[in-house]
Amino acid sequence: MALLGVAFSCNIGGMVTPIASPQNLIAVLQIRNVKGSVSFAEWTGFALPSCLVVLGLCWIILRNMFKTNLPCGIEFRQEAPPPVSKKEIFVGGVVGATIVMWILFDPLKSTFGNIGIIAVIPVVIFFGFDLLTKEDFDKLPWNVIILMGGGLALGTAVETSGLLQKIADAVENALKGQGLWIVMVTFNFLMAITANFISSTVSAIIFLPLIAKVGASIGHVNALTVTACMMTSGAMGLPVSSFPNANAYSIRKKDGASGFISNSDLIKSGFLMTGVVFVVIHTVGYATVLVFGW
Repeated sequence: MALLGVAFSCNIGGMVTPIASPQNLIAVLQIRNVKGSVSFAEWTGFALPSCLVVLGLCWIILRNMFKTNLPCGIEFRQEAPPPVSKKEIFVGGVVGATIVMWILFDPLKSTFGNIGIIAVIPVVIFFGFDLLTKEDFDKLPWNVIILMGGGLALGTAVETSGLLQKIADAVENALKGQGLWIVMVTFNFLMAITANFISSTVSAIIFLPLIAKVGASIGHVNALTVTACMMTSGAMGLPVSSFPNANAYSIRKKDGASGFISNSDLIKSGFLMTGVVFVVIHTVGYATVLVFGW
């Protein structure tokens, strides 16, 4: 239960801010590509109510599905933490400054040009001051980085070739005259299915440009793009669905032969949570859309 709780909480937390997960940054980029805008405060204020509801329901579901046989849950030993070192303070300061610059990116855009440039700053500092070494560099998940880069290249190719516009026109015509709620349900159902099987980030790379274009054409780009992006994080039915799921599933017992999480445990709880997120987005989330005027 604990590993599933951590993985699902990471998925839920990945919806809250524009910098919480890779797909959120992709959503912000696509919104800007269609001449829209969403600030850090707007995204967080919009997503937080739905995320709090989903988090509470997640706790209830996991507590009922997996019994710990402990009266007060898992017991922890209370030990005094070691003193904070100067190195830890320095790293914390760099991370904090990076987050602040991400939050304040709009007024800093003329200086940095792209939000990705800000992410390079801590990399240069940490490697420049030998806080990270060549060995750390070699251990970076290059397969994930290449996957994201390839996905972005795929999305750009679909857009520049004109295929994205044709698909967007076809979808727009199919949904013409439908209300915002129906359009949201249609796109989010698509995202829930695809993100579970091809991962949340890849699903976002492929489909968010299309959703942003359709959203811009009907005047609801933020509502459609942000909720669809949240749905990608809410897809958590398989190990491949998200990085937190994959990490939790890969943790082995001491014998190295078996994991703590079985396929059946992840599937039955993960797909149930996907359904919970889907329902909350179209109830609490839709109410928040109306409040924000999106």
